[in-house]
Parts: sequence; C-alpha cells; structure tokens
Amino acid sequence: RAGRTMLLNLENAGKVDYRRLLDFMSGAAYVLDGYVKRVSGNIYLVVPNGEDVSDADAMSEVESSGLYL
Repeated sequence: RAGRTMLLNLENAGKVDYRRLLDFMSGAAYVLDGYVKRVSGNIYLVVPNGEDVSDADAMSEVESSGLYL
C-alpha cells in the first residue's frame, strides 16, 4: 500500500507455504493494480501501480540486496 517495490524471496519456503505466499502476494498486487514478476528461481518482485521494472533493474535489485549467488 505504501507504493514500494518489494522483493519476495521464497527460496527456503516449503511447497505449501511457497504457493500460499505467492498466491497472497499476487492477489494483493492485483488489488492495488500492481504485478508480480519472477526475477530468478523462487525470487519475485512485487511491483506497485505506476512502477515499471525492467529485467536489468530487477537483477540489479537482487544483486544489491545480497541475494544473488
């Protein structure tokens, strides 16, 4: 709701938790006219309305967060 892009790391989530969290965040993004974009593996960006994140921006976000191996 604050209009910020959020990084969602589900790498260590179990199969059931992974699906529930992704479904919940997808629904929340949809309601706020945003979207969810897969960055790599089980890492996603939840992007608010009005923001456009390119693949290069997404990878830069992951790398700067220290999650890219």
